[in-house]
Amino acid sequence: MKTIFARKAYVEGIWEQNVRLNIDKGLIKSIDHNTEYFNGDTMASLVVPGICNAHSHAFQRALSGHTEHKSASNKQDNFWTWRDSMYRLTSKLDAKNLADIATQAYVEMVASGYTSVVEFHYLHCKTDNDDFSIPMFEALLQAANDSGIRLIYIPILYERGGFKGEELSSHQKRFSLSLDQFFDHYDSVKKNINWPHSIGIGAHSLRTVTCESLREIEVVSNKDQIPLHIHVAEQEMETIECVDVYNTTPVNWLLDNFDINRQWCLIHATHMNTKETTELAKSGATVCLCPSTEANLGDGLFNLQLYLENSGNIAIGSDSNISINPFEELRWLEYGQRLLTRKRNISKKLNLSSGNALFDYISLGGSHVSGNNLIGSLGEGSVADLIVMDDSSPMFAGHNTDTLFDALIFSGVNVPIQNVMVNGEWHVTDGKHRALDLARHNYAKQVTQMFKSVN
Repeated sequence: MKTIFARKAYVEGIWEQNVRLNIDKGLIKSIDHNTEYFNGDTMASLVVPGICNAHSHAFQRALSGHTEHKSASNKQDNFWTWRDSMYRLTSKLDAKNLADIATQAYVEMVASGYTSVVEFHYLHCKTDNDDFSIPMFEALLQAANDSGIRLIYIPILYERGGFKGEELSSHQKRFSLSLDQFFDHYDSVKKNINWPHSIGIGAHSLRTVTCESLREIEVVSNKDQIPLHIHVAEQEMETIECVDVYNTTPVNWLLDNFDINRQWCLIHATHMNTKETTELAKSGATVCLCPSTEANLGDGLFNLQLYLENSGNIAIGSDSNISINPFEELRWLEYGQRLLTRKRNISKKLNLSSGNALFDYISLGGSHVSGNNLIGSLGEGSVADLIVMDDSSPMFAGHNTDTLFDALIFSGVNVPIQNVMVNGEWHVTDGKHRALDLARHNYAKQVTQMFKSVN
């Protein structure tokens, strides 16, 4: 049994002072309220629940900073030219270097306050139909175990090159499994993945899967009661092509043809009209927003104000891992809306400031998209995922519990994280992850070698 005495803790959505968290077997077994420090307690000044990173492509961590230059051709750089660079990177990936890259990304996540990661994974093949999906999954699992993060593994179907059934390019063939192979992979992982990790299921996007295949994925999601993830309406070109083939926009097509509910996670959903935004909000699904990646790729801005006004659920993700900092994601989520609307405090809700509201929104959304109702809150029976911060930091000077989350999100990038616990175990102490040095060494070695040939 571990006991943590917190001077301030965000317990089930309420700030409390002088509480003791009694932790056993990775869970918060009980909470003592209005108590005092006992000998043997671990002292913590300010404690909040760990955060779920709801959308990650771990391998893209290796691409950070390598695409910020003008393309050699005269065409304008955009998402699609970035995708070409990403494809070239995938051609160099195997299970060994994926493990090292993912470990670096996951170590950075834990150190920044992410305690769970939803890994949206589609790197399944070496060459045409040469399945090595299990070694690649095992690489991600190894990275999760070495970093301590809770892995929610989402195997992804990718079966065509576009809405009109275009053939896969040579690079895209690395992502492709037949539907039978895909479900075999899912079943194999499902049998072998153990707590605290778990599995969901997903499709890459509407342009890369058929309606019939998506229905089969939905059947598995419903039968096994697991989350279903899909990219949707990220780019304007995707929306135009969808209208051309399906005579309607992507999110509207999903709403018309599927039972979109709480099990669904739609990633980005950037380009929606008013009707789609309102109906999706009311469906119970969660939209995962990835502000730093969406900005880096030039995707556009989500209509957050209308979506929240209609009680929509949101989560956040680091996506391409161009930035790994949940508080930065939340800051830029709000700032993007301020730039869009020329107004302030878009995310606030009744009796809560923007910072507090944002944290609550993504805590609930992270629980939904992970399929794990034990994460996202400090309460009896919840998992022991904790972020411990130094309340003597200048960041918190003059703040009270009404504005602590505002300080965390809007007062700068150097969040004073001291310790991070995942599933009852400390992985960050005194501001440093226990696996940081080894992760850095292996990552630098692999990525340096890869980019000798990629460039």
